[in-house]
Amino acid sequence: MDRRELESKLVAFCKACESANVPVKIEGTSEAYPGASNNSYFVHIKGLEWADNKSCSDMLDIILPILYSSLEKLTIQHIFALNIYNSTDSMNCHYPMTFEEYSVAC
Repeated sequence: MDRRELESKLVAFCKACESANVPVKIEGTSEAYPGASNNSYFVHIKGLEWADNKSCSDMLDIILPILYSSLEKLTIQHIFALNIYNSTDSMNCHYPMTFEEYSVAC
């Protein structure tokens, strides 16, 4: 699965988060194994206002069930890891060598 296909699949996740009143912004992706594989990715997710003052683990407790219920198993298998941060304490989780900003997913 390439980045564009993953991006198109992540739209369902974004819509499901919106429906659950926990909107997210997917900042982009990074290759998990730069140069070795182009089908396993870090997905960089920013929780919006709902995520302020929450720890990353609390945020994951909220969005992981949504991720698993809104995406197909095959799509999830291409996500190596999630980097999640809130809107006020956004840690720089990007991998500059392979990070690619999205403009379509959400």
